[in-house]
Amino acid sequence: MARSYCRFVEFTVLLICCGAMACCSAAQRRAKPLVLVEDGRPRAVIVTADEPTPVARESAAAMQQIVSQMTGAIVPIQPESQYEGERVAVLVGGSKLADRVGTHVQQDRDGEGDRYLIRTGGNYVALVGNDHLELRGTAYAVYDLLQRTGCGWFGPDPVWHVIPKRKTLAVPPLDIDVRPAFEYRHLWLAQQHKALRDAWRLGGKAGHTGGPETLFQIVPPEQYRKDHPDYFGKGQPCLTHPDVIDIVTADLRARIARQRPHMALLSVGQMDNENFCECDRCQAVGNVSARMVHFANRVARELDGTNRGQFTVQFLAHWTVHDPPNPAIKLHPAVSVVMVNEGDHVHPWDEPEPIEVAETTDRNNTREITAFAGWRQTGALEGIWEWWIPACEDKNWATVPWYSGQTHLRNLRYWKRGGIRYVFYETNYERGTGFPLRWPLYYVAARGLWDTTLTSDQIMTEACNKLYGPAANSMLRFYQVIEKAMIDSELTGRNWDLPSPEAIYTPDIESRAAEHLVQAAEATSDPAILARIADEQEMWNRARDTLTRLRDASKQ
Repeated sequence: MARSYCRFVEFTVLLICCGAMACCSAAQRRAKPLVLVEDGRPRAVIVTADEPTPVARESAAAMQQIVSQMTGAIVPIQPESQYEGERVAVLVGGSKLADRVGTHVQQDRDGEGDRYLIRTGGNYVALVGNDHLELRGTAYAVYDLLQRTGCGWFGPDPVWHVIPKRKTLAVPPLDIDVRPAFEYRHLWLAQQHKALRDAWRLGGKAGHTGGPETLFQIVPPEQYRKDHPDYFGKGQPCLTHPDVIDIVTADLRARIARQRPHMALLSVGQMDNENFCECDRCQAVGNVSARMVHFANRVARELDGTNRGQFTVQFLAHWTVHDPPNPAIKLHPAVSVVMVNEGDHVHPWDEPEPIEVAETTDRNNTREITAFAGWRQTGALEGIWEWWIPACEDKNWATVPWYSGQTHLRNLRYWKRGGIRYVFYETNYERGTGFPLRWPLYYVAARGLWDTTLTSDQIMTEACNKLYGPAANSMLRFYQVIEKAMIDSELTGRNWDLPSPEAIYTPDIESRAAEHLVQAAEATSDPAILARIADEQEMWNRARDTLTRLRDASKQ
């Protein structure tokens, strides 16, 4: 009896707290900032559901830790059944309290996507997102709020973390309800660091399983070639051989079973070479792309018989499979294509080169937009794969920055208009870590993946204000000089390579950039800011050494 009474009291308290929080009008909800910490003392409680999602639990801990770094105060974390309603409630993740104040987000991977809410009321700050399966909406909400209070994360090194110190922390009136421009946002190097992943809102509804060269994992030559040479034609698995289709189907069906209840993303990527089978069956289907489409359709139809709605079969449209299928073939609804951008990475797709330039190279943006339109007609083009690894082709780019922010934002807008859902930036094959050398490129891309309406100047102005304080204007001009050098170049790059660095950064551009760094260092005495400027000065000095060496070599 006593235990039942206690539960009744707890439930009553919960309802009273909810009612008090929900009764305020819209005007009251937005009346004044909510104080979380005052003079180094906590004035709020972080409240989670009694059984929070793993993401909500992790996000509550991150909120507590970062607020402590900012203010020195430890804001306690409580389950909602223990919340008494006296302090401001920072509602992290879905809960009965969050639902009661109108901040419910459906936990539905396929319906809501990465949606999250940030909403303030009379006595609460709600940070609620979709955490279903691999989604991290609540984490995005927490880091979004922290960035609105002055924090920032621009690289894995703590030097590039901005955690402002203050004794009092207040949250202004907010009413934010957002979803990303792209369902899945992949930037490999940044996603290896938890704070960057969540602050940059990378990840999302997984839309890719791997690159090319997966067919040999399913139909290994060492297992089958001796007894069945007809399975392999000139080297690649024969895409029309009934036995090959049966082997692949059986393998993928087993993978679907292992991945339940998750949607199975199944890669049937062709091998990274031109040795496709040229048997009569294959040639009768059409070009190499048509054969890949025919093969993926056959496999998808076989899987549909037992696993409808549980899988997606995917392959990359690149190299010999870059051009759309000829003859045109509609893809099965469960087949997804990711097209590799093999065009000019110096200039945007929406401003292709003159036709006389396009006719002189096999990799250009005219070719890309033509292929893009053709793959769209198949009904299966869902993703874009970007090679951001210029140092793989030219080792000199390993020490020279590449920042083409506005160019890549224009491409994102083009792809968004074309119905693209997933974007993958391949960064992990380049020499070095990518940080801090390429942080502006990565950061602007990450922000654009969420909101394609932003400009590079908007994104970098905000970043520089946080990172550099009184030196922000000089540092922004430094990055703008680097960006403009690539934009103004009449040279072209293709696939993953860029023009030679000294052809982009002339001596005049080089010296102007260096001058902005000197001015930045003179504008501040803050040790943290000077450390970041020193990183960029060291980077630019290495770049200048490379540029000098390349110019000297060209004179010999």
